[in-house]
Parts: sequence; structure tokens; C-alpha cells
Amino acid sequence: LKLYYETADVMIHLRGAENTRALSGVDPKKQAKRAQATRSLTETYMARSATKELRWVLTDYPCLAFAQEADMSLSEFEDFVYAATYADTDDPVAEWTRIHNEQQKVVDWLKGKKIVTVKSPNADLTLSIE
Repeated sequence: LKLYYETADVMIHLRGAENTRALSGVDPKKQAKRAQATRSLTETYMARSATKELRWVLTDYPCLAFAQEADMSLSEFEDFVYAATYADTDDPVAEWTRIHNEQQKVVDWLKGKKIVTVKSPNADLTLSIE
């Protein structure tokens, strides 16, 4: 697994589950130990991703367990996932390119900032983004 994280060029993750609560009976301390044990893999993954040495994509596979969590039938959940990922459009790549361009405007705006303040009628939030 370590070699995979250190050398892969592209990772494609499809998430699915038979039981979304499979770990509910596992002691949180044991789960924390596992997270600690795999921390170096996560750090490698994130560092390689940040330098664009590793490209990755993650999506949910429409499965019964996820549909159940969403209080939907499998068919409804499939439609939801396909719409959310633009897989139901004529040109999904164009949609994701549009989103990328919109997000890039925010990235450019954030460059050089150390503090961001969000104000609205219902919020007054100041965040450090260093």
C-alpha cells in the first residue's frame, strides 16, 4: 500500500457500502489508532496531490446502503448521484470545467489573504486562513 501511495500517477476512488454503520460498534480509540497508523500514507497522498504529482478523483457509487441513508430508493439515489456529478448532462466535462473556473476565481481572491470575514443578516464570522 505504501508503494502504491508513493508511486501511483492517478487514483480513482469509488465509494460504496453494504452497511454505513459497520464501524459503529468499534471502539473510537481503536479507530483513532488505525488513523494514526495510516497517517504517513495520508500525508504522502496529500503532499503528492498538492504538487500535482498525483491526480485523484473520488465519487460515491449509488448503492442500497447510501440510498437508505438518504431516505431514497436506489433508483432515486442513482438519479441524485448522476445529477450531482453532471453525469446526466450532454457534456459533463464542460460542466466540471465551468465549476473549476468559478472556483478558480475564489482561489485567486483568497491568495495573499490571512483573514476572511463573512457577514450576512444571519452571520458575522471571521476566519484565519493562514
